[in-house]
Amino acid sequence: MAATATLYAGQSSHFGMTSVPTDQQRQKTMSAEAARKHEENMQYFMLYLGFFMASAIVYQSYDDIGLSTFLTLSVAIQLFALTCLIYQVQQQRSMEGVSMKSLIMQCFVYGLRLSSSTWLKGYIPTDATGDGLYQLLDFCTLGLAAYLIFCFKGIYKHSYQEQYDTLEIKPMIMACSALAVLIHPDLNDRPLFDTLWTSSLYIDSVALLPQLWMMTRSGGARILTAHYVAAMAVSARSSIGLAPAMP
Repeated sequence: MAATATLYAGQSSHFGMTSVPTDQQRQKTMSAEAARKHEENMQYFMLYLGFFMASAIVYQSYDDIGLSTFLTLSVAIQLFALTCLIYQVQQQRSMEGVSMKSLIMQCFVYGLRLSSSTWLKGYIPTDATGDGLYQLLDFCTLGLAAYLIFCFKGIYKHSYQEQYDTLEIKPMIMACSALAVLIHPDLNDRPLFDTLWTSSLYIDSVALLPQLWMMTRSGGARILTAHYVAAMAVSARSSIGLAPAMP
């Protein structure tokens, strides 16, 4: 009995010692975490650098850059925001922390805006970027948003946090559309398409609410999700601020 107890105590002591990480193990863990964070920061830096390089190339390619060019820039910022979001989704292989309802509202924004900007001149930039680049950026942004919704419905369906994405969007879309019928400019001189464009503007102003609601309920957001929200907010503010100044 005594020998058995001694053996058991020795084994317990041995297991207890191995379960406690040594200083060397802690250092390795901290080094690995630091290396991972450094790699993430470099990837974020490359994303931002790519955006600024593309913006600089566009700036140098057009001679008549002016105030209305900020409309094109606002769409480019939205494209950059969704690019960041797709990069995060691909890295984590999950839709965790992302609101599908917010993306659906953004698809309404781009689709309604394109219904006017692809063939009418009333609400496009007056500089040369309004003759193709503005519409191309909108098409690309719509495509990225639709792809993310496809991810929600398909390959990453299991990771969708539907229990947090609970803000109703139908009343907001209907309210924005009704308001657009009552209050809209007439730069296209076509009531239907003036209303569609104004609906996109109003929906854009509230499209982030489901994402913010989800972040509040889930307790936070990942870094690139926060960057996506910030970029979308800046873009929406730019669009709304410039709308009254359009000719």
